[in-house]
Amino acid sequence: LRVERTDGAVVHVAVNTNDGPEPVIAHKRIGRGIVIYYGIEDRHGIDIDPLAYPIIWRRILFYSVPDIRLLNVPTGSVITSSAGSVSTPLGKQQSPTLASRAGLYQAGPSTIAANLYPLKTAGAAQATGIQYESAVHKSANISITEPGSPSEQGEEAKVPLDLTYYTLIAGMLLLLLELVYVKFRGDL
Repeated sequence: LRVERTDGAVVHVAVNTNDGPEPVIAHKRIGRGIVIYYGIEDRHGIDIDPLAYPIIWRRILFYSVPDIRLLNVPTGSVITSSAGSVSTPLGKQQSPTLASRAGLYQAGPSTIAANLYPLKTAGAAQATGIQYESAVHKSANISITEPGSPSEQGEEAKVPLDLTYYTLIAGMLLLLLELVYVKFRGDL
């Protein structure tokens, strides 16, 4: 099997052969994605540290997938496009444009989602006084009434028995029984 570099491909690792350099790891952008060529057959026993092998694939994945945080912005952010125009929920506008409405914005090959609230944690919302998307909720309208009062409106419903506690105890007893059995058998 012979491998040759195509136009627009970036070779990261190559091996010198009698026919010249042959790509082993390369990538090429096609449309909105990246195609990565990995020409090492693992069954031939390559000399890669087993602890580093998952790190290599993680870095390849992060290299080929865009940062998701750049594709989700709060309303009020400025969106720029190298193409010169941005498709917004209100129609096409010149770049840079303000994401004033929640919706999808098409900036070149990227589709960016503008959210109504900033994407932060609820703890940060209390410190700054800003209402964040993760903290949006309606407070419950609860009133306490005495039993037997005329304003008490209730409904009787059968609630299934919660077996979580009993299942946990049974599982622990089964584990203990198995350990005792293994001990008497002589395997422990």
